[in-house]
Amino acid sequence: MKSRLLHYTFLGHEGSIFGVRISDGFPLPGSDTVQRILASCSDDRTIRIWDISDVTNGTPIDWQEDMATTPVETGFTTSDSHANQVSSSLLAVAMGHLSRIWGVRFLSRRGPIQQLVSYGEDASLQLWEIDLTNSLRSSSKMPEIPLGVLRHLDTYKFHSGKHIWSVALFADPNGAWKISTGGADGCITHYNMPLQNKCGRLWSMSDIWDKCVGSARDLNSSTVSTVARSSAICATKATFTALEGKWILKRTIESALPLYPSGIFEGSAIFQKRTPTDPEYDMEFLYVEEGEFATKQGLTLSGSRRYVYRYQAITDVITAWFVNVDDKTSVDYYFHNLNFPDTESGVPRLSRWGASSSTATGYHLCKKDDYWIYYIFSFDGANLRNLNLQYKVNGPVKDYMADASYTRPDNVNHQSKPAYDSVNAAHRAQNAGNTSTELQRPDLGSQDSFKSYAWVSDVEFLTTTDQGHILLGSLQDTNQLPTQGFENRDSSLVVSWERLTHLDHLKSYCLATSVEEDGMAFLSGTEGTIYLYQHCGRSISPLITLPRKISGLFAQALDQRTDPLQPLSSLSHIGMVASCLGSTTANAIILVVNPSGPEESRYSIVREITLILPSNFIVTSGGFACLQKLVVLGSRDGALALYDFSPFSDDETGIVVSCCVRYVHGEEAVTAIKNVPLAWPAADTSSGYVLTTGRDGRYAVHQWNLEPALQASKLTLETVLVGSPSFGPNIEGAAFQPSTQELLLWGFRSKHFVVWNHTERREVMAIECGGTHRSWSFSPGLKNLGSRMSLVWTKASTCYIDSRPRASHGVLQDGGHGREIKAMAISLSKYDDGGVCSRLVATGAEDTAIRIFSYKGLNSDVKGSSLQCIGTFAKHTAGLQQLQWSKAGHYLFSAAGCEEFYIWRVQPLPLFGIGVVCDARCPVKSDSADLRIMDFDVVDIRGEGKESAKIKHRFLITMVYSDSSLRIYCFDPVREQDKFELVLEGTYGTVCLTQALTIHLGHDFYLCTASTDGHFACWPLTVALHEKGITSTKNQLQRSARSSQTTRVTPITWTNRRQIHQNSIKSMIAVHLSDDETILATAGDDNALAFTRLTSSPTAPIRIPSSSTLLIPHAHAAAITAVQYLGPVISDCTISTVSKHRFATSGPDQRLKFWLLNINRERPGADGMQVAKVGNAYTSVADVACLDGFEATREEGGRVFVAGIGVEVWRAGGKEEWLGVEEELVRL
Repeated sequence: MKSRLLHYTFLGHEGSIFGVRISDGFPLPGSDTVQRILASCSDDRTIRIWDISDVTNGTPIDWQEDMATTPVETGFTTSDSHANQVSSSLLAVAMGHLSRIWGVRFLSRRGPIQQLVSYGEDASLQLWEIDLTNSLRSSSKMPEIPLGVLRHLDTYKFHSGKHIWSVALFADPNGAWKISTGGADGCITHYNMPLQNKCGRLWSMSDIWDKCVGSARDLNSSTVSTVARSSAICATKATFTALEGKWILKRTIESALPLYPSGIFEGSAIFQKRTPTDPEYDMEFLYVEEGEFATKQGLTLSGSRRYVYRYQAITDVITAWFVNVDDKTSVDYYFHNLNFPDTESGVPRLSRWGASSSTATGYHLCKKDDYWIYYIFSFDGANLRNLNLQYKVNGPVKDYMADASYTRPDNVNHQSKPAYDSVNAAHRAQNAGNTSTELQRPDLGSQDSFKSYAWVSDVEFLTTTDQGHILLGSLQDTNQLPTQGFENRDSSLVVSWERLTHLDHLKSYCLATSVEEDGMAFLSGTEGTIYLYQHCGRSISPLITLPRKISGLFAQALDQRTDPLQPLSSLSHIGMVASCLGSTTANAIILVVNPSGPEESRYSIVREITLILPSNFIVTSGGFACLQKLVVLGSRDGALALYDFSPFSDDETGIVVSCCVRYVHGEEAVTAIKNVPLAWPAADTSSGYVLTTGRDGRYAVHQWNLEPALQASKLTLETVLVGSPSFGPNIEGAAFQPSTQELLLWGFRSKHFVVWNHTERREVMAIECGGTHRSWSFSPGLKNLGSRMSLVWTKASTCYIDSRPRASHGVLQDGGHGREIKAMAISLSKYDDGGVCSRLVATGAEDTAIRIFSYKGLNSDVKGSSLQCIGTFAKHTAGLQQLQWSKAGHYLFSAAGCEEFYIWRVQPLPLFGIGVVCDARCPVKSDSADLRIMDFDVVDIRGEGKESAKIKHRFLITMVYSDSSLRIYCFDPVREQDKFELVLEGTYGTVCLTQALTIHLGHDFYLCTASTDGHFACWPLTVALHEKGITSTKNQLQRSARSSQTTRVTPITWTNRRQIHQNSIKSMIAVHLSDDETILATAGDDNALAFTRLTSSPTAPIRIPSSSTLLIPHAHAAAITAVQYLGPVISDCTISTVSKHRFATSGPDQRLKFWLLNINRERPGADGMQVAKVGNAYTSVADVACLDGFEATREEGGRVFVAGIGVEVWRAGGKEEWLGVEEELVRL
């Protein structure tokens, strides 16, 4: 056998080492030596890189003998015996993760640069770069310090809770890496790792000027600069835009076939701007020509022709299309492309005096006839003055040539603002007639700076500068460009720039907002004037002037759009809210926009309303609802103000607030207000929903109602949903995707800008931009599902642009909690989920979050997973202990450590599935920070007689604590204050109470508790509750509305107790058999399962229920942590004295067992009970903490939900011949 050599022993980590990796060998720079490195990670949160290139020497070692007797350094001592060896081999060290690191993997290498990833307990995967340029040691006497550099590049965090346990890597042929990760939350994600660290496209002010004017310097040189390529994108678009307007047309036709006469056509033509009828295109013209055709034979005929011309920014292509002959407006089929010659790069040739021209060609095959089309565009300055269009048609059916000349009418101003392809073209137009060939550079440079941004399409945005310049930036992905196109050093984006105009009023101060879907932006400066920018004509004009400097400007489209394709002749309505600095009023303005109308009448203000603000109300957001008749304003201190101006006339001003709700977002600013799109009839204006976001890290949905009254309608607002995305703490905006109705939220997390998809509950984009204190604008890319999301921002006087696909990663399997599930509850009532019957399942875990799932397993036609998360809510600060639904399913109760007890109001909510709001928190009564609510029980309190409907949501809540005390509260959600009324309290002893259940026996009401001493105790409550006005009758509690709240708390004591288990009771459940009899099923830490039979004794002088227990020892191989009742066995047997009941148990042994309990009511006590085990199955859920389920019916078996580290759903039979577990249905 060959001897084994020990080459290295590495010391340096200060904790356990969890992962090591050895890289492939690679040559060192300037040397033929092959180097190999080792990466290690530890629970000291460091990654260390070691040099293991030299394996020529080593110490022989016999692993079986020497390693058993030789002391081995563990790294936890102060020994320095290997100090020299450690220092000579350590190349680099870095700390990055928040907790323990489980593993490292090597990725690509570029020369001396090696990439690797690490993953760990903080549920993140981090990308690193090792620079070994200086790792060669010229002398052994050099200082003993690592010479390599380990740099952190990026962090990928797509899992919740803790731990990434597994990573899989795949390198594609292009060298890019595909990575999949699996976490403790059960989620499997996949994403692409870039070849190099990419940041957003960045521009300085001088860069923009260079890109704008550089293309005019030498277009005839043999080498086409990258600047010219950037300008080429603008030139095609500028040529297309210049077509807009009216033309005088003259066409000469020479036909070689007698069937098609020759002659001259004279008339007029118009390129009419309209909303693109296909979301793939950015601009569209309807071309219409009309006139008379005079043949050579002397005949005169009227003629008309129509086409559609489209421009697509992503491909920078103009296309022509045929028009449907029936409606004469819609697109029928494709005609041809306009292909600009490559030698010109699509840029018009510029003469010394500003004249220019460009050509384009096209081809179309019409059955067997060939169409060749030639375009010649002649510019005068920046305006297109002449267009020549030639057709050459050859084929068996047609053979003719047509030469059409288009000229501008002298009295037609077809364009209020020229569409310049660059700043150079803009200045040529402004200085037309100037004989100087020198271009005057505008004041753009180091002394100017970026001020504000506004997106006017998904690929174009406005930029204003500190000197009052207005620029237009356009994005294009280089993947759509020829390979020789310009590519930034760190980005795949090409950005072209146009300088539109200059406004002195925008100097040093500018607010900008936009309605991206309508291509409109609103700008305001220091003088109170609001300017309107219309992207279809590149026009900027003053809209309205307010008396003071504007401090807030907000705009939105008022038309609900579920289809991105709009009717051709539709009008769009734009709503705008403006507030002035130091003013007590705000202004609401409604515009009507006609995209296809003449330019001078494309928009008009139809209503302007002055809104009187509440006291101390500084507007930070604004929006419209209710068919443009409701205005909602948000303030800096978290308040909402609603204005209903439907009863007022159009000329009435000074409308006072209809409803004001304070502290909707705490004391933080309300950042966005959005109308929730609903598929309701337009005539229904009495109710609706609005969504708000705030800098408190929450978003909320509010339902407004207009209640009719004698004099005026009453406007009310109720919050129905409050959520907290995981990125927080600043949520800055929201948007609904028109076609899918997905909700996107965006904001800042530390230095990152984050986009969160609420519908899918996952992060879709994260960009490191430096944080919230900067100018920025975000485009969610709502045009279609293929659109990109883009962010533009300023950092260190530099403009950064980042555009990415709509999803940063994919999900192969959805996950759940990131920690162990400790509590679970299933609602008794069924829930209508989009026409599918489902049940709500709530889970709580150590990650302090509550998740609500919709279970659709009762529907055989449901595709995909039948257990889907529809809500996640995080308000607790400690791990969850218990959950319980109210009987009607309208409230969810939760308890956790630190005496945290919350009540959540739950209701169906359109578009969101359910709305959940934290309605109340139980006040803390103890000073002990370690006191925990171990368990609780909730019972409905009904009213008496006609009062029942008014107080149906009162609850009696019993809580048991870890200090052996218990408290009983009466909760009334109708009260404005003091919703929790402490009515009873007591103390069991000195041991911890673990379980609490309230039961009815006869006409009495009891509390049953279990504890860590293995005892169950019974507490009579009937008399004590009666003193508080609460009575127990017919298995329910009642309280009169006339009973007043008391401050005196009545003490209670237990009357009897019984030892059931040897030690702690982990779970307890009650089964009501009759008015006088109840079964208690308990599971203990002693591995035993027990059934205790409680029977009331109405003849006894003291009403103490009798009890007897049937114990099944060693029911499991470990402690039983959960027991659940699955209902009675459905049987055709007519014997009423015998009943059969099914139970399920589970625990850390990962066994799911089913039990059948037979009860003979003719035989009292334990003699009337028999137990049989009818099922035993393995569950893959580790650390089972709770079970829940619902009973079986004759048609369908019951369900058993197993929760711990994950969730499983099992079907259990309900018929007598089908008593055991059938199969596993769902695993989460």
